[in-house]
Amino acid sequence: MRGRSVTFGVEVREVGKKILPEIGEEFAKSLGLDSMESVRSKIKEGIAQSYEQEAIRKMKQEILYSIVKESRFEVPDGLVNMGIESMMKSYRQDEDESEEKAEDSEAGRKLDEIRANLRPLAVNIVKEQFIIDDIAKREKITVGDDEIEEVLKSVAERSGISIDETRRRAAESDEIGRWRRDILKGKVLDFLLEHADVKK
Repeated sequence: MRGRSVTFGVEVREVGKKILPEIGEEFAKSLGLDSMESVRSKIKEGIAQSYEQEAIRKMKQEILYSIVKESRFEVPDGLVNMGIESMMKSYRQDEDESEEKAEDSEAGRKLDEIRANLRPLAVNIVKEQFIIDDIAKREKITVGDDEIEEVLKSVAERSGISIDETRRRAAESDEIGRWRRDILKGKVLDFLLEHADVKK
């Protein structure tokens, strides 16, 4: 539709106003809690858990990053190039979706220059996958079909379609393979954190 003028007609049927409940004991009870003190306690607890989860996530990534950084093995050019082209595909989609492009922006660079800039990242991504696969093999870390089934159920519930249809679509787009890799990576990161010597 780019470059074409389109006219839309809109009819306003109703105008509403959001009325927020007063913060008090009744509000606490509406949340299933006894008092406002319980509400505050729950909020603090949630914030603390959120910070802790983020700290753990960063720690896991730092451990994996350190292993990748210290690794000295070569990775196949074919896999690196596939990774670069995958990123370039996303880049091109972003470019197609953007209506305005500054002459000095990254969008105006030559494609071969962008590929060269993406290469170190692609190498690290491939190395990361090799390392994860190697650790999983050595430590006998696997992903069971029941774990994939749980993901399928969750996706089906969120999307409002049957599990069989979700499975069919996922198989066509290789989503199941991506889920399996993501779960395996998560398990390996858990293993690395558990066995890491973390200095505070």
